[in-house]
Amino acid sequence: MIRRGLSSVTDARNVKSLLRRVYLKVHPDLFGKYPDKQSVNQASMQELQSLYDELVSGRNLSLQKTRTIVFHIRDETSTTSSREMKDPENFREVTLSFSGVNGFLRSLDELVGGNCSPSSGQSQKNYSARPNSRPASTNIIDFLSGSEGAAHRSRTIVSSRSSKDKLQEHSIDEVDVLVAHLKRRLGLHLEIHDKVKPGARSQLARKAAALIDTLELAEGESLSSGKIVISDGFDVGIQRNSTGSGYLNLGACASESLWWSHLNSQAFRMICMGNRIARQTLDRAESAAAQALGLRFVLTDQTAVGERYDQYNRLLAGISCRGTMLPPRSAELSCLSLMVLLERKEFGSDIENGVVSVPLSASVDAVLEHVQDIGKDVASLHREFLRQQEYEHYVRGLVMRSTRVRRLRCHAGLPKPYFFSACKRLFQYGNLLRPHLEGLELVIGEDTHVDERTGTVTIPHSFAVPFERSPF
Repeated sequence: MIRRGLSSVTDARNVKSLLRRVYLKVHPDLFGKYPDKQSVNQASMQELQSLYDELVSGRNLSLQKTRTIVFHIRDETSTTSSREMKDPENFREVTLSFSGVNGFLRSLDELVGGNCSPSSGQSQKNYSARPNSRPASTNIIDFLSGSEGAAHRSRTIVSSRSSKDKLQEHSIDEVDVLVAHLKRRLGLHLEIHDKVKPGARSQLARKAAALIDTLELAEGESLSSGKIVISDGFDVGIQRNSTGSGYLNLGACASESLWWSHLNSQAFRMICMGNRIARQTLDRAESAAAQALGLRFVLTDQTAVGERYDQYNRLLAGISCRGTMLPPRSAELSCLSLMVLLERKEFGSDIENGVVSVPLSASVDAVLEHVQDIGKDVASLHREFLRQQEYEHYVRGLVMRSTRVRRLRCHAGLPKPYFFSACKRLFQYGNLLRPHLEGLELVIGEDTHVDERTGTVTIPHSFAVPFERSPF
């Protein structure tokens, strides 16, 4: 039987709810960097739990005496930034002094409301939580529960986009499918110029694909390595370069018969053959240059070499010749690629992609010197990046399966250790958070935010999930 202040099951539930709110206020995760404060709060919470057990059992013997319990809480009246809130000066020590059931409940209510008296030696500033403030370690359950309406609208908005967006996406997807089909079946590259209106792109791509399907090729003929560019205007014709390779330009405003006559011409077939020969020659030269330097690949930053074909081929031949004269190379550089910049004039590197870049105008000696100077460092950093990327991909997969979020990403500028720490807790409490996060895009950052238009929820990396560990 519950007595002395708890006259019903409802009263017991209210006290339990009040103690949970107290636990949120003094959650150990908020004091992880301050073991002394953390231990004080843990001991005080154990004492509160024993008093609660007495209260619901009806004994209340300890509650008849005057009791004093000390807690450390965060001073939410401080005007400092969230980073400065981690400083010990922004924590306050408060004392609960009470006797009897009513005094016990009143003290808990004051602690939650922020009206507790400071301990002796502490600042006498009155403690009252601002209604719109939120501690640095946000209670993620409270935030997500309060944002469920916005999150639900986000899911609705994302799943029911406007018909215009769907039509545009369908148009883009159809072009991609047609381009991939021609590339896979015939080895033919179809490109649509950016100046062509988006609404006409799919229609023009279908028109070109239908005409190409009507072409009859003689035995031994092939359109492999051919290139077709659909541009705006009326111009139709073969565009050649000095190497004999090139592409067929089809004006979007030209007639279908004019398109077909050029597609079925011998000149277009010769262009395709010239492109094949040029590509095969460059493939062999790039492979020889990469082998001479001990690299993975040698490539250009643009798909079409065009008029720079001869200059690029001479550079590759020089690298192959000089590279074989250098001392034998270890496998350290085997993860790197050499990228030749056709227009830009700078030397550089890309650690994420494992690329060392040189301008086309550089001499062979300058290329070899650049690879020797930074190759080992770039290779080492690239391997470390790949290891981190593999680990991050593994962690993302665990969290996404646990919470069933649509996408998980790290806010730009947030240090990776903070991101991984948050992911660990998201995975730990996945079952608890799944109803709130399922189907949304989750961003781990410094603050809380909900974007209804994109269905994105941002949470701070220092979030707390107190109810999972609450003894009440």
